[in-house]
This record gives sequence, C-alpha cells and structure tokens, in this order.
Amino acid sequence: MDKRYFLNLDIREQKLFVVFPDGSTKNGMDKQEAIRSAEELGLDLVKISDNNGRGLPICKIQDFGKIRYLESKKKKNIHHEKTKKMIIGYNISDNDLKTKINKINTFISKKQKVEVAMDCKKARSIPTNERIEHFAELLNGLDLNTKCSSMSARGRFVFVTIVPLL
Repeated sequence: MDKRYFLNLDIREQKLFVVFPDGSTKNGMDKQEAIRSAEELGLDLVKISDNNGRGLPICKIQDFGKIRYLESKKKKNIHHEKTKKMIIGYNISDNDLKTKINKINTFISKKQKVEVAMDCKKARSIPTNERIEHFAELLNGLDLNTKCSSMSARGRFVFVTIVPLL
C-alpha cells in the first residue's frame, strides 16, 4: 500500500474530528471514546487526514480490512490497464505480421490499448511508406470494434495506437 494509515491506538492526537458509518460527524471527540465507539460497531478507527481546517485530524470509523482489500484489487488491475506495446520490424514477413495481428486481436478483445511501433531502421528507400500502408490496411482489417490513431513518426519508429471502442 502506498498510503500509510494510522489505526486505533496508533493515532497520536487526543482530540479528533470523527466521521461515523452513517455519515454523522462529531467534532473534538476524545480518542478513547472514538475507539470504544468503533469497537462497539466491530469496526476500526482510521485516520484519513491530518487537518480538517480547524487543527483536528479527520478520522473515520470503517472496516480497515475492506480498505486493504480494495487497494490490493486496484494494484492487481493496474497491469490490465496498461497500454500493450508491440514492435514490428520493417522486413517482417506476411505470416509473422499476421501472427502479430492475431496477438493484437487478443489484446483488443480484452479491452486493452495497443501501441504498435514499426522499426524502420533498415528501410533505406521510399517503399517504407508502402510497407507502412500495407501494415495499416491489415490493421484496418481487424474485425473488432477499434479506432486507430493516425500514424506518427518519432525517430526511426512509426507509431500507431489502437484503442478498443466500448
């Protein structure tokens, strides 16, 4: 977890601004009284913020296990939200290119963005544009509902981002 939480007895301040599970609040509540209230409800007293504008830390009575679970779930989903990157060489054969496009199809079907880069390092003549256009035609032939960004060149690479439409 990135954020450090202070729970129950770890909270150093004696007077707190407490938010109860039903949404009601109490300003200037004693720490021991707040901990007892949380224990009666079977929950934890969690310090949310250091200051509520009046010098008192904001604490909330809630289930800390649920907070940890939701944060771990967010961390697991971060991997799936990343943009997938694929580099294709300029002299790639048509069969290899079709294999790469099948892999792009699997990423798109999982609702992931794919950034495809064509490495034009060994391209020494004008047919580079023809090869890129052939690649773009194959990408446009995808059956899935996608949107391809315009091609942009950065250095020796030509980039296309393919975004699945929801």
